[in-house]
Amino acid sequence: MIAGGSRIAAYLATRFLDMNIAVKIIEKNLDKALDHALRFPDVTVICGDGTDQATLLSENLDGMDGFVSLTDNDEENVIISMFAEQQGVEHVVPKVNRVELGFLLENRASPMP
Repeated sequence: MIAGGSRIAAYLATRFLDMNIAVKIIEKNLDKALDHALRFPDVTVICGDGTDQATLLSENLDGMDGFVSLTDNDEENVIISMFAEQQGVEHVVPKVNRVELGFLLENRASPMP
């Protein structure tokens, strides 16, 4: 599952599909969501808020093997990544641009190898 429909999300979707990995993208901007749906017919694209816990749960977050948060907000990426870990998602990757937020990632329950 990918929260946020950025260019990075499109790149990851392409790579995951090449490896036969199912992809679900949650993007709140309707135009971006439609663009991804047309560009990637094999990807499940949801127009919704990928930072909303109810949306994530309704889209089966707890059944995902991996979660990547790619919103434009570092803090939201960290928080929803922590939520994904709490839901038992094994591989969680938040996009964080601000180095000063690194302390939030140091105590993560399951650090990436």
